[in-house]
Amino acid sequence: MHADGTALPRIAPHDLRHTYATLALRRGVPLAVVSKRLGHAKVSITNDIYRHVLPSEDRAHVIDLFATPPDPLD
Repeated sequence: MHADGTALPRIAPHDLRHTYATLALRRGVPLAVVSKRLGHAKVSITNDIYRHVLPSEDRAHVIDLFATPPDPLD
C-alpha cells in the first residue's frame, strides 16, 4: 500500500525480469551479460526479444534525407 492508502500495482516476476533487461540494455550493459543473467541458452534469444530497446540500432540507421550527400571523391 502507498502512504495514501491506495494499492500498489500488481507486478509479476516476469514483469520485473523484462524491466531489468530493458533498463540494463538501455544503459549499455552488454547483450551477452544480460542474456547470461536472464538464463537464456543463446544470446540470439535475448537479441530477438529485446532488440527494440538497443539504442545503437536505431541511431545507426537514422539518415537525414535532406542532407547533401558526401562527395565520393573526398
